[in-house]
Amino acid sequence: MFVVLFSASILAAVVYLYLNGGLSIANVILMSSVSEAFISLVISSGIYFGQIKNGRYLNK
Repeated sequence: MFVVLFSASILAAVVYLYLNGGLSIANVILMSSVSEAFISLVISSGIYFGQIKNGRYLNK
């Protein structure tokens, strides 16, 4: 699931850059940093919700 999200975000970034008329280095760096931030957000929220589902935060 995580690999699918990762590859989909990279693919979306590439398609977005292609449609906006240029794969310059700055755009690639910007898009990769944006997708990395999105991926880390997904991971952290997944860990957080996983802990909630496991009952770590329900017992407080």
